[in-house]
Amino acid sequence: MRSFGLVLFVIFLISCSSEKVKTENVIINGQIKGYDGSQLFVSNPVNGVGHLTFYDSVQVNQDGSFAVNLELSKASFINVVIPTRLNERMIIEPGRSYQIEIALSPTSVVLKVLDDSKPLQDILGRFNNPRYVSMGMPPLNSAMKRQDISDLFDNAKASELKMLDSPNLKISDDAKELLTIDRNCFYAARKAEVSWRRSRRRPVIDQDTKDLWMDAVDQDQIIAGADRSPWYGHYLKALFRSKLYLAENYDSKNESIYDVGPDRHAHYYDGINKYLPDGLKESALATYIHQESNKSQYEKSLVDISKQFNSKYSKSNFSKYLQPNIDKIQKYFAVIEADFADGINFISNPNSVNSLKELSQLFKGKKLYLDVWASWCGPCKREFQFNTNLKKLLKEQDVQVVYISTDKATDVAKWHRNIKQYELIGYHINANQRLKVDIQNHYGSGLRIPYYLLLNGNGDVVKNHASRPSQIAKLRAEIDAVF
Repeated sequence: MRSFGLVLFVIFLISCSSEKVKTENVIINGQIKGYDGSQLFVSNPVNGVGHLTFYDSVQVNQDGSFAVNLELSKASFINVVIPTRLNERMIIEPGRSYQIEIALSPTSVVLKVLDDSKPLQDILGRFNNPRYVSMGMPPLNSAMKRQDISDLFDNAKASELKMLDSPNLKISDDAKELLTIDRNCFYAARKAEVSWRRSRRRPVIDQDTKDLWMDAVDQDQIIAGADRSPWYGHYLKALFRSKLYLAENYDSKNESIYDVGPDRHAHYYDGINKYLPDGLKESALATYIHQESNKSQYEKSLVDISKQFNSKYSKSNFSKYLQPNIDKIQKYFAVIEADFADGINFISNPNSVNSLKELSQLFKGKKLYLDVWASWCGPCKREFQFNTNLKKLLKEQDVQVVYISTDKATDVAKWHRNIKQYELIGYHINANQRLKVDIQNHYGSGLRIPYYLLLNGNGDVVKNHASRPSQIAKLRAEIDAVF
């Protein structure tokens, strides 16, 4: 195994002697055919290098035309994104112009490259780039040895890189270097994924698996500029895991440190600072903080390491992407740690409310809009973003909203956090089993939430399966029809 220390020392010297990065403009002109008002985003190169984690919105004209102006120092990947519909990767180079066309239809979205870079873009499209490093793994069995697995991935990498040697392909040395780095990172991460599967929850790591780990992490892609690859983050995770599994004092009880442990963010932050050269630390730290804070899991430890990052890199160009997510986490904790907002009310003696009829009697002839939900239900919580319009409509129509939670008794704390987080002004009750059965009887077979109902002043269900807050116009028509 080659020495990490020597490799990192060489990189350190390179990074310390580097001068200020010189950038050149890149212009991407595009046309969206069938433009329907959808938002368009392009990943933005930061510090002259393309990082697919950081996105900027693109202004699209009414006729569907748009132009993107980027600054690059080296060949880079970018992603062109229309949320939930398109996520297409391109390779671009400093000082060049590109022409693309996006064809939108109700059933498909297709991006076409219209300039002379199309052959290179086509090759990139043929590379193996799954959503996750573990997706689409080739067939593997427990009898395969380290050499068999390494050969499998090395052959796949060689096959892809051979495409770059096509005599008809015009490719710069810089673009070829980028694609080579990218494939090195991807297939090293693949090897590490298999190594991890063979290691986790094992009291002892066998020598063949250790050899596979060393084969995965002992690679020349730990070089200046390796963060140009979208797979570099996966490789870093592999590097940190290898330190755990290859340690002389290995203990399987420590496996959660880098995956689910409460201090995992601090461990990653410390690992990046410990194992990477200075030239790669800023982008690696920023990418990690942004990706983790984008998951909306609201973890305070991300605020802590973000403060460390801001202190160390006070003028970082990454900060404008990191801070909004960190602000969101801080706001979340400010809300959930405070008292319930005015207007949030809980129904007394919820265990005595056994039916929707009994529930309605508590409101003495008031018209009700019932929202049946749970703290674990993603679609339920997505509807809360439309509550401003809902609140306005119900006030106009003199209708009271009642939120009925189907959470288990063990999830009451999470239920309360969600009420605070989404500022659910109205009345709340956590349904007991008898009320849940009554709700199921009204719904019909196979209760699915969110589920909405309208009740009149007598407690009769006058609109079963009422419209959602996101369907405010339909809901208004239903209220007008039944009240």
